[in-house]
Amino acid sequence: MKNLVSRMNKTLLTVTLIIAGLTALPSIASAGWFSCTPNEVLEVDNRIHVRCSNSVVLDGNTIRYIAIAKTDESKAARFISLGTSALLSGKIFQVYIPTASSTNVSGCAATDCRTPTSFGVK
Repeated sequence: MKNLVSRMNKTLLTVTLIIAGLTALPSIASAGWFSCTPNEVLEVDNRIHVRCSNSVVLDGNTIRYIAIAKTDESKAARFISLGTSALLSGKIFQVYIPTASSTNVSGCAATDCRTPTSFGVK
């Protein structure tokens, strides 16, 4: 009987770990840090964007692009520099992104893009 209980506990633990692994998809419910694996840094019209090979689900939207306006030239230069550095070195482009798309730069779609408030290389 003791053996049976021990096997049942191990089985329950295994099932619990499998379910936890399946539900642990990258998702944030509110503003937070996103570890982007960059695969593109591009200047497009009024903005600079970094496309991530990975994504995060944020408020029902799958975010893959991080973009900022070109109007603040020094910030845009830092964004390009850090995004390119992460891309070329195989490092993570760490960005703090808001939940709402209301602060997105023009052309950054609400369904797949956010404008970060902070960014760096990790």
